[in-house]
Amino acid sequence: MGTEKPEIEQRGVSWRNYQATLKRRQETRRIGWFALKWAFGLTLAATLAVGIVLGVTELSPRLKEKERVPPIAMRSKAQVRELMQGQKLWQVAEEPPAITRDGKTYEITTTLDLEFQRHMLKVLDPTHARAIAFVAMEPETGKVLVMAGIHKDPEAGNPCAQVLFPAASVFKMVTAAAVLDSKGLTPQSPVKYNGKKHTLYKSQLENRDNKYTRHITLGEAFSDSINSVFGKIGNQVGSEALLTKAVDMGFNGDLGLECAFSPSQIIMPEDAYGVAEVASGFNRGTRITAMHGAAMACSVVNGGLLPEPYIVASVENEESQIVYEGRLTPMGQAMTEKASQDLQEMMVSAALTGTGKGSFGKRERGRALKNIVVGGKTGSINHDTEYDIRYDWFVGFAHDQKNKKALAFAAIVAHEKFIGKKAGDYCKEAIKYYFK
Repeated sequence: MGTEKPEIEQRGVSWRNYQATLKRRQETRRIGWFALKWAFGLTLAATLAVGIVLGVTELSPRLKEKERVPPIAMRSKAQVRELMQGQKLWQVAEEPPAITRDGKTYEITTTLDLEFQRHMLKVLDPTHARAIAFVAMEPETGKVLVMAGIHKDPEAGNPCAQVLFPAASVFKMVTAAAVLDSKGLTPQSPVKYNGKKHTLYKSQLENRDNKYTRHITLGEAFSDSINSVFGKIGNQVGSEALLTKAVDMGFNGDLGLECAFSPSQIIMPEDAYGVAEVASGFNRGTRITAMHGAAMACSVVNGGLLPEPYIVASVENEESQIVYEGRLTPMGQAMTEKASQDLQEMMVSAALTGTGKGSFGKRERGRALKNIVVGGKTGSINHDTEYDIRYDWFVGFAHDQKNKKALAFAAIVAHEKFIGKKAGDYCKEAIKYYFK
């Protein structure tokens, strides 16, 4: 277990090289646009000058017409969110209809990849589920490509952006980032535990070392989602630092999405066992949205940079003026670049040989995923002691090194009496479609 290398190493794929490639592409794109704008401007100026000298050209009538139009103040995300009230983008298969507010009509263009969106809406199976939510984003930009969801309660709202679900072990991504950043640990750092992997008793938080103690690495503890290890790590990091890292990664804050949403929630207790519960995800009070989960996956791929998700590409008024444009808006540095690289490595192992292997193990990958690197974190917890709902998470990323194409995603399924199609399987379905 401790000697098997992650798939990313077996295939000779370097996450550092991949991150360097992303940076080179961004710089090349920036220089290219800069050169193109200057070339276009010089050409236009020369053409106008020649035309005016020859008496052939006045200033362009279209430019004159635009000059007569009063300047339009760009709308903020908050204003667009108000404009979008009532729009169920998580159920749409086409662009939304024009919206009229205060006697004015606006055309909305979303960022959704509508073919991808329709495909995911088609594969969601609510037979045994109270709710399902799936979100996919472009990691480099924060652009939302898919926001597909269903909920049996019509009053529940958008399951993709409503804080309806406990984060469970998905929160181990936060705890891992905190200890990688603050304590200098690596995926190979030794850790130990007593008892079962998925229990969390106070006795398991004691620093014991006897014949029943199991010695493993931090990467293996993350891959197998061992609660007691992450409970002890939470106490090692401390409640204040853990809460700060959670806020850095988007908890208790505005993600900036243009449609209605609820912030993910975390309350940090003061007692050691309560901190251990939060750090390991062994509680129901920490809640997260699928949208936030996908954004966190983006930060892991982006060298730690957390982007604001955006789903509105543009808003156009009746005069065909663009009054709002969605664009990359960084929320901040969620973790160091080194921590993001280490977390990528651990998530790849978790998907291939750990708790995600039911969907992404070697036997389950198939030919479609042969050349795709997949990383992820699972999470599962029951709704309450009656076990009427079982929450099932998969948050992760995928990239094709050859084609330099990447995807970040999150899926949550609230299973009822029977376990139906699992969150990891929806993510696999999305990866196969996107990289086909």
